Amino acid sequence: MPELAVRRVVLGLDAVSELREAIDTAAALAKSWRAELHGLFIRDAGLLRLAELPFVREVTFAAEPRPMTAEGLLAQLAASIDRAQKLLGEAAAQRNLVWSFRAITGTIAAASLSSIEPSDFVVVHSRALPVTPYFRTPSPWVGAVAALDAPRLIVREGDTGGALLALFSDPTDPAEQAALRLAAGVAESTGMKLSVVQVAPGEPVERLSSVTVGDEQLPVDAVIRTGPPLLRYIEAAPCRMLAFSGRSSVGKLLLASPSVAERKNLLVV
Repeated sequence: MPELAVRRVVLGLDAVSELREAIDTAAALAKSWRAELHGLFIRDAGLLRLAELPFVREVTFAAEPRPMTAEGLLAQLAASIDRAQKLLGEAAAQRNLVWSFRAITGTIAAASLSSIEPSDFVVVHSRALPVTPYFRTPSPWVGAVAALDAPRLIVREGDTGGALLALFSDPTDPAEQAALRLAAGVAESTGMKLSVVQVAPGEPVERLSSVTVGDEQLPVDAVIRTGPPLLRYIEAAPCRMLAFSGRSSVGKLLLASPSVAERKNLLVV
């Protein structure tokens, strides 16, 4: 399998998303691909505008509600930026990587569309920092990167070991071909074991013994019907990462399933 033509591994950062696992994963991939590691930190413009309103209060579990000020919020954001840049620099130095960092003000959706190129590979964490030990929300990056043309990895666990499960339904579809090609490249770069699964829309189905990806034949390890059988299969599968086309019916099903996002790292094309 030829090397992936990834110029930059772009890590999506903000003040509320998990950092360390995403940084470690992005740095490991950048080293495998000899790519630049780039951190893109977004200051939430909507939150800054909200802080300027006189009636807005900041509520924490440690203190009584207090007025929120733009100056106080900017100070908190500056501390978050410093921490993210420090962690990114340390991860790059440990792996002898070329790296860069940029902090901009805006919305994550608009900033990612304007700053990320199709030749980039995007890494974001699936979850925000916990609000309490029992409650946490998705990272704001997860929805924002759905509109990107660049491939992306949504990190649940910061580990690229274990198995990678690549899913397809139509082997002639260009987007699904791209997902299979990327999965094979990631598996080769990271040493993950690649398993290929054909997803059938119903019965009967012609089971393929292999699928052509570029100049290679990848063996098909299983065929699974879409819907609940596929979700049950994925839940039980001993794999850390799923690879699929986000534009396919299979991809739309997986991205809409909370149980999948809560258990697996998602490699989406």
